[in-house]
Amino acid sequence: MSLFHSVVDFFREGGPTMLITASAGLFGAVIAIERGQKLYREYHSNTRLFMARVKELMLQNRMEDALTLCQNEKGLLPQVVKAGLERTGCDEQLVRQSMESSYLDQLPKITQNIGYLSLVANAGMLFGLLGTVLGLIRQFAAVGSADAAQKQLLMAQGIAEAMNNTALGLMVALPCLIIHGIYSAKANTMIEDLERGASQFLDWTGLQNYGQLQSRLQNERRIKPVQQKVGNV
Repeated sequence: MSLFHSVVDFFREGGPTMLITASAGLFGAVIAIERGQKLYREYHSNTRLFMARVKELMLQNRMEDALTLCQNEKGLLPQVVKAGLERTGCDEQLVRQSMESSYLDQLPKITQNIGYLSLVANAGMLFGLLGTVLGLIRQFAAVGSADAAQKQLLMAQGIAEAMNNTALGLMVALPCLIIHGIYSAKANTMIEDLERGASQFLDWTGLQNYGQLQSRLQNERRIKPVQQKVGNV
């Protein structure tokens, strides 16, 4: 109970702006939890392994199995590749357009709401600054108008209001800024993986249409062991 009373006293001494700052922090926490669940669980996938499996299925001309793989695999890249597989046998431009349309549908899912974390950080800091200024105003008003008996008490209340608002503003702003940076980096990595995987699939589709996919991949398999031996030397 002592911790609870300390928190209650902390907010009571800070004044009404503390509730606004705390509400901004709660909003940021909800966004951070939702984005973390999406980026690190629902949308996360091993893109290299997925593309390797798609390549093997394409080499075996098992397009239906590749479609089934895309439907069962979690993440966003399988949805983009699925759009291309559904146009297998069509002109390469039609495959590209279908994949671009799917890519544009998936992209907002990655970046959605991340910008709000930066907004919450700035709002929390500014509301904390507002509470600090109001506390200083109360302190200076006590010095100018209060009698000697109340002056010390009013000054202490003004300092407590100012410092509590500053502390809460920082407690809201710093985590939101850090999480915003982490999620932004994660989103950029996911977008790069999405673009890389889509580009690889388009390359394989073009080679397959010209009957060169099998020979191209066999050449790559021959080159890799040679590169590894040269690297070891």
